[in-house]
Amino acid sequence: LLILAGVSISLVLGENGIINKAKEGKQNTEQAKVEEETMLNEAAEYMENLTPKVDANGVEPGKSGYLGSGYYDPYIPAGFEHIGTENWNSGYQIKETATGNIFVWVPCVLDQSKVKEGDTVVTFGKTTTGKYNASNFGLLPTDTTVAAEDSTVSDIETSVGTYGGFYIAKYEAGIEGTTENYKLSTKTATDGSVKPLSKAGKGVWNYISRVNALAVSKAMIDNASTGAKSTLISGAAWDTTLKWMVTASDNKTTNASYDTNSTGKGNYSGTIATTGSNTSYAVNNIFDMAGNVYEWTSENCTLNGRSCAVLRGGYYITSGSVGPAAYRGYAFETGTDNYTAFRPVLYK
Repeated sequence: LLILAGVSISLVLGENGIINKAKEGKQNTEQAKVEEETMLNEAAEYMENLTPKVDANGVEPGKSGYLGSGYYDPYIPAGFEHIGTENWNSGYQIKETATGNIFVWVPCVLDQSKVKEGDTVVTFGKTTTGKYNASNFGLLPTDTTVAAEDSTVSDIETSVGTYGGFYIAKYEAGIEGTTENYKLSTKTATDGSVKPLSKAGKGVWNYISRVNALAVSKAMIDNASTGAKSTLISGAAWDTTLKWMVTASDNKTTNASYDTNSTGKGNYSGTIATTGSNTSYAVNNIFDMAGNVYEWTSENCTLNGRSCAVLRGGYYITSGSVGPAAYRGYAFETGTDNYTAFRPVLYK
């Protein structure tokens, strides 16, 4: 009986006993279940990757007419294509097929709660930091009151809330048919028949008033065919672009003072350059927001009781410390001169 009991206990409780075998069987079953689930997930992911992701209209990412799904997934207007390899936060570019105009995605949000964990995205809006009270340089005094801007300003903000960003022209506005800077030639039409370009190597469209810069900027992109709109850059869009340039992960050190001292980071050669000619420096594919020419914005101000339009950036005859990218100057919106041009933005 003792021998039989010992054998029975060994069969039940021993190293190779029934209980241990049962435990091993349970562990093996659980491990097999985990491995099976992993294989099924991998298979599902493989099949998903074989099937292109599409938007609500069945358009694939990166294709013309893609709707996008947020700051990390830029929309692409109809008639445009994605070019380059940059991601959403390092200078994502789209090119209009018919004209060759290039725009750069500026990711931004109205509400930081919409930002995914681990992403750094700037909040869209105007800022009062930058160069203001430099003597003898016509900068806006800090107590200047800001009047209402063009109605498209609120449209841009609404679009940012929906799509997580907007597009800015890669270059200062240029004009077709010349590599010389535009000096009141026969191409003075501002009724939309002559459209600004965002292409390298074009003559800068200077000698244009803010009134006309706004008009031709709106006429640049055909809403009916693209589903997108264009307008003159606003004060909030300019400031948001600068904040993004400084905080974008690849440029934190290089652009640490881009908004307050743009020395070496724009065209300050003493002469106006053609669009995009300063190839030694661009921030996330955007050229000459500092230097070359002042740029009209849709921002307004009042100075000594008179209504004025706000200019941004420096111009070719200044330096990056006197007229940096965040410079705010002023002029009457009907005025024209050699050293003032403009830059459109694109939005849905």
